[in-house]
Amino acid sequence: GNTSTCTFNVIVVDDTDPVFSGCSNVYALANNSCEAAVTWRLPLTTDCSAVNLVGTHSSGDVFAIGTTTVMYTATDARGNISTCSFDVIVEDKTAPVFQNCPVEVKVDAEQGCEAKATWTEPSVIDNCGTVTVTSSHASGTVFPAGTTTVTYKAVDQHGNESVCEFNVIVRVVVLPTINGCPEEIVLKSNEHGEATAEWTPPSASTTCGNVLVTSSHDPGDTFGIGTTTVEYTAEDEFGNISICSFNIIVMPQAIDIDISKIVTPDGNAQNDEWVITNIEQYSNNKIVVVDSWGCVIYSASGYNNTNIVWKGTNMRGDMVPTGTYFYTISVRYGPVVLEKTGFIELIR
Repeated sequence: GNTSTCTFNVIVVDDTDPVFSGCSNVYALANNSCEAAVTWRLPLTTDCSAVNLVGTHSSGDVFAIGTTTVMYTATDARGNISTCSFDVIVEDKTAPVFQNCPVEVKVDAEQGCEAKATWTEPSVIDNCGTVTVTSSHASGTVFPAGTTTVTYKAVDQHGNESVCEFNVIVRVVVLPTINGCPEEIVLKSNEHGEATAEWTPPSASTTCGNVLVTSSHDPGDTFGIGTTTVEYTAEDEFGNISICSFNIIVMPQAIDIDISKIVTPDGNAQNDEWVITNIEQYSNNKIVVVDSWGCVIYSASGYNNTNIVWKGTNMRGDMVPTGTYFYTISVRYGPVVLEKTGFIELIR
């Protein structure tokens, strides 16, 4: 019945540190005071006992521009400790703002095809930090004729950039000069009512840049009866225009024909036909012969004294009696018709 006993302790020890999750960097934009109130969710911890969480900063704190490290310490009931850290990054993303940026500067060119342009320098503001401003040109710079773009650039200490741009326009106000503008040209038309005109084209010059000359017509062009205005335009590269114009007048030819006043169609081979000398030079013609009562007894186009000629017959080919007859001779020059009228004696 003798008894002995042996005892020992089973000790369960918690030596596992708390485990953090959700410890990520937080980004925020700075306000006009170069800072930001930043909020975040508390990081989560996993442990087998209650955990006491302490941070160096609290959600909602105000942070200056830049990077601030926030650290949280978690201590469980057994004294196990873990830490978690993340960065609060406050960024300046606001670009500087130009004020009073000129819209456009216009000046007139001087004799040297250039001019000095002045303007009020634009100012710049920024929400925080310092700003560096550079420009492609300064007020008071001499600019060439034409358009030049002036650029101002503002960069703050955080790399944010703004641009102010405007054009400086140096205007050339002297018109091009046209030399040798032709005088009025008067021509006689051919039988088609046209004439070819020749002239020496004028030249043009300008004080600045190049000049382009265009024309409504060219030497050697064909013109109809009447008055046509020929215009030369000289335009420089700055839009200044000068104009030279002159008239070309095409006159219809006079009808240079000799009209016989008598016709004796008696078969003796003398004056048997009505001869209109030179009428063949005006092929676009029409002849009308009427009697004393105005009745047409003969009409023909292209009268030529040979196969188309009046022999004292009427429209049916019958011989007309002795008497006085009246004629109209029409010659066409393009759109113009010239006429000659008169009378002829027919004797048998």
